[in-house]
Amino acid sequence: ALPISLPKTAIPTFAMADEALCPEIFYVSEKKLQVLKHLVKKKRAISKELLMELVEPPPATAETEMMVPIDMTGFGGHEYEDVENAVEKLGAKATADAFVKSEESFQKFVQKIPEGPEREMIPKPMTIREWREAMADEKEEEGEAEADEPAAKKAKVDEGKSE
Repeated sequence: ALPISLPKTAIPTFAMADEALCPEIFYVSEKKLQVLKHLVKKKRAISKELLMELVEPPPATAETEMMVPIDMTGFGGHEYEDVENAVEKLGAKATADAFVKSEESFQKFVQKIPEGPEREMIPKPMTIREWREAMADEKEEEGEAEADEPAAKKAKVDEGKSE
């Protein structure tokens, strides 16, 4: 499984007057999210595999399937490196609940945005193909940004992270 940073997004977030209202957008598989919501509602067992496929659809997934935005603030103040890390710390059921809350958080966020230019900037669902292209572009940008940093500055940043 590829490491996936939960709070990151393939779409740039837009500045809002109230930083607390600003969502942490992350894309998940629409089909897997529907399955997950059903399992949570029925209080059925949730597999780690389902949670992994929610955030990283298998390569065989049809490129026309949809990825939908959710707001990772549904996880509360916790930031997890990836789904495996979240499952280890929370368990599969609590991780699934957090994903469901994250989708609800996004829906609430959308309802708060007035009609107009801001509404047009709300992240929209995209096909898996579009999502994969956006993820590849984001990885390229991260690579370029790291290459632009002087080695001494990067060393200082890396030292600070290990704490």
